Parts: sequence; structure tokens; C-alpha cells
Amino acid sequence: MPSAPEAPLPRHLEPLDALRGVAVSLVFLQHLGDRWLPAFEIAAARLPAPLAAVVIACVHHAHVGVDLFFVLSGFSLAYGELLAAGKETSVLAFYKRRILRIFPAYMVATALVVFTHPMRMKLLDTWQTLLGYLFVVQGYVELPSGFIGASWSLTTEIHAYILFPFLFASLAPSLRGRQEISWRRGRRIAIPVLLTTCFLAWGLRLGALMYFARFGGKTWWLLELTQHRLVFVRLDQFALGAAAAVIYAAKRDDWKPHAALLLGAGIVSVILGACVEEPGWGTLGYAGGYPLVSIGMAAIVLGATLRNRGAVPLARLGRASYGFFLNHQWVLGLTTAAFGRIWWGFVTATSVSSALLVGGSAFLFSYVAGELSRRHVEERFLKRRNLPEQFPQPPPTDR
Repeated sequence: MPSAPEAPLPRHLEPLDALRGVAVSLVFLQHLGDRWLPAFEIAAARLPAPLAAVVIACVHHAHVGVDLFFVLSGFSLAYGELLAAGKETSVLAFYKRRILRIFPAYMVATALVVFTHPMRMKLLDTWQTLLGYLFVVQGYVELPSGFIGASWSLTTEIHAYILFPFLFASLAPSLRGRQEISWRRGRRIAIPVLLTTCFLAWGLRLGALMYFARFGGKTWWLLELTQHRLVFVRLDQFALGAAAAVIYAAKRDDWKPHAALLLGAGIVSVILGACVEEPGWGTLGYAGGYPLVSIGMAAIVLGATLRNRGAVPLARLGRASYGFFLNHQWVLGLTTAAFGRIWWGFVTATSVSSALLVGGSAFLFSYVAGELSRRHVEERFLKRRNLPEQFPQPPPTDR
């Protein structure tokens, strides 16, 4: 008896939007903690010891939002191409969608920073700095980071876009003229390629870390590049996200009963990895924690999409995550300055009330900026050129 035809892939996955909301909230928490860590510590001291440890750990390790964003990008890139299977497209069309998805909103955010925060213009005092930000190479060139501090990650994201049609060709059937991708093909070709990419990225990262641990501390920028910023040491996260997309597309009905297990295992893996990355564990511990976080994030993404349940507020935030990401740091700075001028002496680094007031206000204003960016910049540029708003919604964030 012939088997029933497989249901088509859903064009929109609400859990991905919710996970973007989680990721951008973690990024915001990280930057809020940079300003008000003493206030968080004072607030945590009033709580029971286990709960206080959880609060401080969340602030210290909020940088895992970076890893979640990169894994989401890998999933979205692969899933978008799986959705496009059987349609005529090209590598140039793929690049065009990515350019229109990133650059218009980025340029608008850059202009907003210039006009709303004139002091930051001092950071653009040389033509090299200006060109670095205009061409989005600040992730690889040591430029003043205060302009749009987290925008370094766009460099990594863009280079992953450039490499995707070539490295992940087995996951992009529409770019290769193929009509579909089967689980057998994915298992035999795509999954080994992606896992090999992961091991190469982890090996490069560990090798660089051991080199710098041995030969000393005059190369901080190279250490930052080889641990966080170079696309080659982040390819494992894109690859794991893409592998999760292949598994979801081919085996979602078989794997759905295991969604809760994947979510739980992913959360445990992220917590363990973040703890092992602490300096007390040494070089091997730091290098080992990173793969645990990456694998855990991929398991969370796969488990969440299999459950196919998204929290509506987080999903709304996730849809505005790109504009939120681009604007949240200067919004946080302006909000802090405004409250400090209105209530002189109230906004201090050790005040729990000021951290909550300024942080909550800046979060709300950043969401409004992100929503305006989505509606009036990102969607408008895509619709004007008759390009669908396909996955992914960039970007990752600061670490």
C-alpha cells in the first residue's frame, strides 16, 4: 500500500521568532549588565544563595545569545533553501536577498546614531574608520567599537552568507537546480560535510587558543579574532543550525516525540558549556565549553521547531530583532543620559531601581525602533524589489 505523501514544509516557524526574541533579550541583558553589574550583584545578595547564583550567572553568561543567533542563522539559511526547492533561483538572487535584508536597516541605524548621538562622531575621525563601518569590516579590523558596538558580528554573518552556497551546497538544492533533498541524501552527504566543518572549526579555535596561551599576551586582537570573530571559527554554529534544518525537514514526524528531550538536553549542554568556559577550567576547558554551547543551541533550535509552539510576545520581539540589535546600544546610552539629567544622582551603577527603570525603558524604546525598522525599512526594500521575506532574520550579537 503506497504511503501517504509527506506534508509540505511550513513556510513560517513561529518558534524561530520566539528564539530570536530570547537571543536578543540575552544580548540586551549582557549590555545592561556591563553598565549595572554592581546593581545586579546588590539585588542578587538579597535573594537566597542558589537563586542569587542563577541571577549572576545569567548576567555573566548572557553572551550565549551570540551563539544562539549564529545557530538560528544557519538553520534559517538552510531551511530557506529547502523551501525554495524546485523553484528557479540563483546564487546572485540569494546574495541579493541577503544584501537587501542587511544593508538598508544598517545604514539607517548608522545615520540615527550620527544624528542622535553627536559625540560618537568623534569615533569617525579618520576616513579609514568611516570606510570600515560603511563596508562592515569592523569585525576584522580594530576600529573604535563604541559607534555601533555589536555590529562586528555582521562581518561574520555576511561572510557566512558568501560561503554558504559553496560550503553547504548539498543543503541548497534550489541553488544547484535540484528539486528536493531526501533524508538519505542528507544523511550521506550533507550531515558528514557539516560535521566535518564543525570539527575543523573547533580544531582551528583550539589550536589558536593553545598558541596564544603559550606565546603570551601581546596579541589580544588576534586572540579575539580567532576565538570569536573570524567566520571560520564560527562555521560550526552555522553548520549545526543547517544540520538541524535538514533533520527537521526530513524527519520531523519521527523526531517530534523527542522534542522535549532535545530541549532539555540542549539547555543542560548550554549551561555546562557556559560554566566550563570559565577561566578556572584552563585552556582545554575553555575550548571544550564552546562546542557544548554550540551543540546545545542546535538541540534547542531543533527541539523548539519540532514542538512548533512559540510564545507570542517573544515571537513579536524576534520579528523585530534585527532593528532591536542595531539600535539597542545607542538607545541604552541615550536613555541612561536622559534619566541621569532628569534625576541627577538617582541613576548610579549600584542602584537597583535605576537599573530596572533605565533598562526597562531602553528595552521598550529598542523594541519600538526594531519594529519601525522592520516595517518601514526591511520589508519595504524587499517588497519593492518583489523579493519574499525569506529566512533568515539576522544577526548575531556582541560577545
